Amino acid sequence: MIRPGIFFRGMAMGAADVVPGVSGGTLALITGIYEELIDTLGGLTPRLLKVWHQQGFVAFWRQANLTFLVTLLAGIFTSIAVLARLITWLLDTHPVPVWAFFSGLILASIFLVLKPLQQRGAVAGAVGGGQWRNGVLLQRHARHLRHDPAWHFRQFYPSFTGNVPTGAGGSEAR
Repeated sequence: MIRPGIFFRGMAMGAADVVPGVSGGTLALITGIYEELIDTLGGLTPRLLKVWHQQGFVAFWRQANLTFLVTLLAGIFTSIAVLARLITWLLDTHPVPVWAFFSGLILASIFLVLKPLQQRGAVAGAVGGGQWRNGVLLQRHARHLRHDPAWHFRQFYPSFTGNVPTGAGGSEAR
């Protein structure tokens, strides 16, 4: 059965793909089709050819979830073909609202990713501790931010990725 909502979600993914630095996968996550997309792509294996050979094309099509995938790809390609010029024009003429919109989508996806982790209790220490650390570092070393962008990257990158390189934490001599 064709699902029109998947086509429009594909269009949203295509529109995001046109914007540099924004991922269609982010829109897949926000719109709730990310897991189905990953499962569908992960299921495209050579064993599907055996299904086609033994059970026929209809069984192959259903097992591969190709209605979902073809509908999604049709939406993505339609959006790129139709909206590429519009989004490029909007980026040229109204960059702040466009970037604000897509940045908001990215921020929304962060909360969607963190939600399952909050249920496990893993986020409070990792994110909360990282944000507290960033606030302390920002207050303590604010004068360096304007003059040394590399300092900013070295100090704030670990709390977003969970990777804490040796010497992080603002203890290096200045």
